[in-house]
Amino acid sequence: MKISIIIFSCIVIFNGINCEGLQNGKRITRQIKRYYNKFDVIEETRWHKTFKESEKVQAIVSKFMLGEASIIIEELKAEWDNWSQDEKLDFSMNIYAAPEDQLTEVYIFLARNGSLSVKSVIALPMINYLPRGKCEKLLIKWCKEAPLGDGVNFFQALASMDSEAAEEIITMRLNKLMAANEYDQLLEYYAPTDIAKEAVCCVEYLIKLGVNTDSIATQINSLKRHPAPSVKLDIRRILKEEEGK
Repeated sequence: MKISIIIFSCIVIFNGINCEGLQNGKRITRQIKRYYNKFDVIEETRWHKTFKESEKVQAIVSKFMLGEASIIIEELKAEWDNWSQDEKLDFSMNIYAAPEDQLTEVYIFLARNGSLSVKSVIALPMINYLPRGKCEKLLIKWCKEAPLGDGVNFFQALASMDSEAAEEIITMRLNKLMAANEYDQLLEYYAPTDIAKEAVCCVEYLIKLGVNTDSIATQINSLKRHPAPSVKLDIRRILKEEEGK
């Protein structure tokens, strides 16, 4: 049986409520908590709860969103080195719903002290809290450092902030991905490698940046011929969405 997992992101529409800036209203927290009190908690950590909404749907909800977690920067600095890698990642995935006035310091700390996985998790939300120049410099550095197949979030964040460097950096990455030995390999059940999936994402980000598809026609045609069916479907979906604008 296939189970759908819902993970709340930085900006969500929840039950008809715009939850952007959750930290600004206790009313939203109460409504979210009231909604999830109807469901069983099937897994819980210090930083999130997983609710069973139905036989096929589970929702992972930040405890900051539920009003059940809190931390200040001094506590984070004191505790960080004692946490396992799993807890560091769990915290980084769920801190987005903490009070807004804490997030700049927290994201600066995580950017300095986090692993590649932590940096990947915070790449997109941190662009709302760090100064643009500092954020852009960090993302460019992380884009260049990320191993092939592990850079999707970094490139997405760089494109989302409409960085002047984004087009060149993402195009260079796309070419490296397609030149990699693993690019056209298949995993179990005809699944593509992370390298191929990242290549699809790079094309999507370039198109969203306004890059003419003619300039990346060679890469697009290669993805259309990829042996993984999901890659072919994804690239056609992206092109269809662009044509429909």
